[in-house]
Amino acid sequence: MDSKIGFKKAVFENGVKNGTIVLILWRCYNHLFQALNTVDSQNINNVLLIISIFLMIVCFVNFTFTYNRRWLTQLSFRILSHLISALFLLLIGFLLEAMMIAVSIVYPGLSMITSVFVILLFLGLVVFDFWDFLRNCIKENNII
Repeated sequence: MDSKIGFKKAVFENGVKNGTIVLILWRCYNHLFQALNTVDSQNINNVLLIISIFLMIVCFVNFTFTYNRRWLTQLSFRILSHLISALFLLLIGFLLEAMMIAVSIVYPGLSMITSVFVILLFLGLVVFDFWDFLRNCIKENNII
């Protein structure tokens, strides 16, 4: 079934997805903080290394994913695309939170600037995801 998605509907779908991700990340922050505080201070640098490796992998996979513009008119494929991008953004968000917490444990003086960097980086990823979704809607002329 080919039909136009509509700008408001596209913004709503993407906004609900990203808002849900931010809510999940916010709700899980304290649990992640408590878990990372149990790590021995001598091993926290190893945790940072592991987080960095995972973050690099998931960022690479996230940037290779793009919305398929021909499938965006079909609700089932659009939902699947949103779920895939949501999973990547959620993984990146958890890893960035873990990195931010680990850095604040090792270098307490850097916690504020690390938080700002993490928030800006995640915001950039969300905006990139939104742009990619709209770009592919517009390319196929499926958006008003």
